[in-house]
Amino acid sequence: MDSNYTAKLVYSVEGAAVSFDHSVSYIDFSNSVRDRFPVLGKSIVNMRYTVFPDIVSYRLENEDDMKMMFRVLARYSSNFVDVDVCSFDVSASGSESVLSNNVSEDSSVSFDENDYLGCYKPEEAKRYCSKGWENYIKSKDQKFQGGVEEFRLKLRMYAIEMGFEYKYVRNTKKRVVAYCSKRESEHCGWCVKASLLEYNRFFVITDLVNEHSCDGVVRL
Repeated sequence: MDSNYTAKLVYSVEGAAVSFDHSVSYIDFSNSVRDRFPVLGKSIVNMRYTVFPDIVSYRLENEDDMKMMFRVLARYSSNFVDVDVCSFDVSASGSESVLSNNVSEDSSVSFDENDYLGCYKPEEAKRYCSKGWENYIKSKDQKFQGGVEEFRLKLRMYAIEMGFEYKYVRNTKKRVVAYCSKRESEHCGWCVKASLLEYNRFFVITDLVNEHSCDGVVRL
């Protein structure tokens, strides 16, 4: 394994990649992420990373975390790391738990997962960069500290991982209602409803039917 690494980034419905090596500091890495996603502006940025085949999602918040990431990469003899990026307004609080795989806590924009997932080593068996995404939508009363933006992001990532598509019936900053895209054609009952908690600006799932009666979408 050489000392050059590639970070595969996902923010909202966008994917990007950056190269780095052992000389890169946390600040340098964070600035590279901002360069790839100019929409981040001066928002607070939270990052979590996963190194295949590890299923654990680690925080990336400071220089110590950056050093630990290099150790994890060495542990798995990998040159690739998957990084989930989430942003919050300066007024947001309690951000460190936002992108946890134990989520106590997207949009209808078209997103081709093959532009991002599994496209870095085509000669090998295809492997996905979405470990943990199946936990992003779990239950009623699940909260999203990043508000509607984080909820939409997690919903989209969850749908990609679970292999189905959905449509918004309502999609505002205060309330989101989404149904399986096969609700009409196959009478699928999957749906999720979420709304804003005014007192802390979190988004919370108010209703969730998390079972599909349709065939879904098989991911090749």
